[in-house]
Amino acid sequence: ARAFAARVVTRGALARIRAALDAAGLLIDIRGTVPDDISAITDDSRQVVAGALFVAVRGSVADGHAYLAAAAERGATVALVEDASRTALP
Repeated sequence: ARAFAARVVTRGALARIRAALDAAGLLIDIRGTVPDDISAITDDSRQVVAGALFVAVRGSVADGHAYLAAAAERGATVALVEDASRTALP
């Protein structure tokens, strides 16, 4: 599978993402202080930029949760995960 990345994120995008996940019944919990804005969205820890949302996807080849620490080191400020116990990111 190919990684996705969005370099230009409009103001308030994270709030819209949260609202969509909540409306779909997929938002289970929010931990920590979630930033108002994000700079990018990616599921590839190598493409994380400061202020990014990292999406930890469990795939058939790799589990994105294994890259949460690398994403945080590269500047991710928030993560979308299935297993919140695997990161300190909000």
